[in-house]
Amino acid sequence: MNIAYNAKFLFGRSGIETYSREIIGGVLNQFPDINVNLITSFNRKDKIENYFGNRPNLSVQNILPHDMIIGNLGRPIVKKYDEMMYKKKAKEMDLIHFTHSFGFPKIENSITTIHDLFPLYYDCGVDKDYFKKCIDDTLSSSRAVIVPTQNVKEDILKYYKYDENRINVIYEAANPVFKITNEEFDLYDKYNLPHKEFLLYVGRYEERKNIERIVSAYSKLDDDIRERFKLVLVANGRDKDLKTLTNHIKQNDSKNIFHLKGLDIKELIQFYNKCKVFVFPSFFEGFGLPIIEAMQCGAPVITSTSSCLPEVAGDAAVLVDPNSVEELYNAMNSIITDESLHSELKSSSLKRAKDFSWTNAAKETVEVYKKYR
Repeated sequence: MNIAYNAKFLFGRSGIETYSREIIGGVLNQFPDINVNLITSFNRKDKIENYFGNRPNLSVQNILPHDMIIGNLGRPIVKKYDEMMYKKKAKEMDLIHFTHSFGFPKIENSITTIHDLFPLYYDCGVDKDYFKKCIDDTLSSSRAVIVPTQNVKEDILKYYKYDENRINVIYEAANPVFKITNEEFDLYDKYNLPHKEFLLYVGRYEERKNIERIVSAYSKLDDDIRERFKLVLVANGRDKDLKTLTNHIKQNDSKNIFHLKGLDIKELIQFYNKCKVFVFPSFFEGFGLPIIEAMQCGAPVITSTSSCLPEVAGDAAVLVDPNSVEELYNAMNSIITDESLHSELKSSSLKRAKDFSWTNAAKETVEVYKKYR
């Protein structure tokens, strides 16, 4: 079987890039009889080959130009060229798997992963018209779609007349490198943190991530608790957006709240392992990958009753109304002060994390290929 993938963007920390790497790697590792064809741009072939290694079933085809090869004004021309090359390559393949739904041509022998639909009904800074067109095109042309949760499937059925049988729920996972480690936590000095225990958030800074309510709820904790347990927010984002977060911290408890960004995976593993509680009360997620990363490291988790998060967390986390600062405060306070609850959640996290693996995700994805090729 010959399968092609979009591979222009593979190496960032976004959920889509992580998903693309893991599915491609899983197919390469487990299915040597599948010829994996990665369609990428001129300048990315060496990096991709170095990452995946020398595999007899891997072909990296650098047939696409860089998006900015003729400048910003020329991007529509580059996009048209990309479409032409994808359509040409599709004729040689059993299937093309588009690992996200943005900016690809309509191709009949395609499978597409739709990671979420919340920009259709929630103002999160995404161009709603462009997003809707991408989803419309995906559903009208793909032989089937893959989604990361039942919640996303239900959103598709809510907003579109689409054959339910062609929607395949395949749970994502965290990288196995996220695990309990006995490595000594050595990042206090690097990030100018006091040598104290801490609560932790990891994710981008966006309104839907609900970080301001984390800050507000933490600031309601008793003074002696905040002195013992700091709050660390690992939040990347645009500088102009992060100013809003900085101002909110200043208005609450800037002495005990620390905002970090730009951490690498090894550092994140240490933070997940060291944190007293992982707090992730997002309003909308397609999957909520940081929850599973934290659980694999044994962190007790607080997340929200919204979107797919109860589906992903199961009964292994404390669920709160994301609109309620009071519920979030009570959850933080309970886990910090009740060692029995803390121990129970730590154990539940490790157990729940075992329900998700990229190995299984790749196997289930190949079953979709076989069904729709």
